Amino acid sequence: MRNATSSILACAVLALAVTVLALVPVAAQAIAVTEYDVTIEGQATYARTDSYPAAYGPWQQSERAAFEWSTRFPSVTFYDKDVRVTSQVPETTVSEIDAELQASIPTPEGVLTGICTGTTLASPPSFGWLGDSVIPTPDPNVESIDVRVLGGVSFHLPSCSGVFGGGGAQTLGVGSTDMEIPWGPFDHAFDMPHEAVGMGKVIQLLDNTVSGSSCPGHGTYTASCVLSWKATVTFVRTAHWRTDLEESDIPVPPARPTPPAGPPDSVLDDLEIPMPKRARLTPGAGRARLTLTCPVACAGTATAYPAARRRGAGVRPLARARFKAAARRPTTVVLRFAPGARRKIRRAGGVRVDLRAVPTSGGSTARRSVAIDLPGRQRQRSS
Repeated sequence: MRNATSSILACAVLALAVTVLALVPVAAQAIAVTEYDVTIEGQATYARTDSYPAAYGPWQQSERAAFEWSTRFPSVTFYDKDVRVTSQVPETTVSEIDAELQASIPTPEGVLTGICTGTTLASPPSFGWLGDSVIPTPDPNVESIDVRVLGGVSFHLPSCSGVFGGGGAQTLGVGSTDMEIPWGPFDHAFDMPHEAVGMGKVIQLLDNTVSGSSCPGHGTYTASCVLSWKATVTFVRTAHWRTDLEESDIPVPPARPTPPAGPPDSVLDDLEIPMPKRARLTPGAGRARLTLTCPVACAGTATAYPAARRRGAGVRPLARARFKAAARRPTTVVLRFAPGARRKIRRAGGVRVDLRAVPTSGGSTARRSVAIDLPGRQRQRSS
């Protein structure tokens, strides 16, 4: 009898302990927060030649520039291993400028030439941007980052002679903010290993050469155009601490700058991009595949969200993919989803894919949104 009573008491105490533990609030998971001061120091060379047909032979104009720059983001903050907060207005300075403009114009009396040179800026440089990549890396141990090392620069050319002598000072521009990140000439992506996030100093070397229709200023009569640049990105840790935050309290990644809207009759417009003829999800929601056609050569991104929720603050994409398409050629875009994203898709019954495309020769951004249901649900919809 005593043993039975002891067993009953032991069970009661155990049940009470479990109940007490269940009532104790579970603390939020501690998250490491690391803040960096980031500087980008680079140098670039630019050369473009345009050749215009004329009665007495081609009229040629050549632009050349060499310069150095430094861009500083006073605060770039990682929550755990993700970039979540970046200085919205970085500081950019340009130095060591050497720019010139030359012209050669055939006339009945012979070839007229002219030159303008300068070593100063015509206006403040447009700043860059740094944040999470539009294409997340499939490697769970790496953070993928997009960076615009420089927006664009414009040079003042006051010393003119020859055919430019009576026309006053000239201006030479390199780069612009008309292209959506990461499609601009000064844009780049790099992978930062998670083991590096939190270190006192991290250095990343970048370089790029842009030519052809992607080169700044390239037009119908451009004979040659090349922009080459290299830069050193340096992360210097300024603070590191741990905090207890719920996922909903963690800041969303910084918004990407929106390019200026193009003219109403832009060659690539929403209404001119046909709805993808083929778009489907695999039964297990592991992949989404869609086929699109651009009326001109284009490049862009496809970003997937749960079908039940539209993109907005706090709504993180399930997957992203970049694409390039030749004019009037069907192009297939494939989005691959991680296990956690698949669960969200199954709960929502499908995905909504936001498509963004821009002509590779420059122009305004076109957008289309396509909803794709899981097999057995309603057919795809667009907006």
